[in-house]
Amino acid sequence: GGVYIVVDANFVTVLGLNAYDGNGVYNGKDVYTNFRLPAEMAVGQTVQINYGVNRTRVTPPSATNGGQTSQYKFEGFETVTLGGRTFTNVCKLRSPSLTAGQTSVEWVASGFGVIKQEDQDATEITVPGTVRQLVTVVTAP
Repeated sequence: GGVYIVVDANFVTVLGLNAYDGNGVYNGKDVYTNFRLPAEMAVGQTVQINYGVNRTRVTPPSATNGGQTSQYKFEGFETVTLGGRTFTNVCKLRSPSLTAGQTSVEWVASGFGVIKQEDQDATEITVPGTVRQLVTVVTAP
């Protein structure tokens, strides 16, 4: 989905996301409260955040509101080429996956948000079928 992020001198605040199904059709949204990561983290530093989630889905129709806890480890910055574009100083974050023995890895690019996500096994090998990444950068006319 499309993730909405605000960055200031102290925090990276995730406001929410639009969710889409496997065919790219809009299927609802998540709105977050207090989803804030420190803007300055040392490589290897882990933070745990507690935040609120208001989730609505179109198919099947549903709405939930509750709290969630997530943990993120800052792994450093990388250069990533996707969608015909090279992104520099991409922030790499690792968090526990919903699947035991795996971790979820995200690459976040300034001005774009999450450009790639994948799950990795305990040896940091990509789990087949879990890669979600930017394919094309579309610019306004």
